[in-house]
Amino acid sequence: MKIEPASSIDGAIAVPGVKGISQRAVLVGAIADNELVLHFQPIVNAESGLVDCFEALVRWDRPGFGLLPPDEFLPVAESSDLICQLDTWVLRESVAQLSRWNRLRGDDATMSTRDSLRRSDHQVRASLG
Repeated sequence: MKIEPASSIDGAIAVPGVKGISQRAVLVGAIADNELVLHFQPIVNAESGLVDCFEALVRWDRPGFGLLPPDEFLPVAESSDLICQLDTWVLRESVAQLSRWNRLRGDDATMSTRDSLRRSDHQVRASLG
């Protein structure tokens, strides 16, 4: 199968493999179908050499295309209010993972995420508890 690289369409980044249908609709489906995944990068304290926290990095595990980096799908989300739904998913999943790790490890690790600047215009409607 040939994988087409992302390309610019009317100034927006195209989602690989999406032609003739709404890129936003495909991304909505990806969120609903749990195609998004988080990778957790440890942030290490340079002085102590210990992990201070983890950064949550979102990727899209698009069937038939593999892992897509954020620059191939975030512009689509950022061009609409879908970014708020994606940010909420990232926060919910990050908090759930952090809670599991803290229970298993018996400590209070912390997590960092990079939310959209547009989040300040929207209320998070997800329970993070």
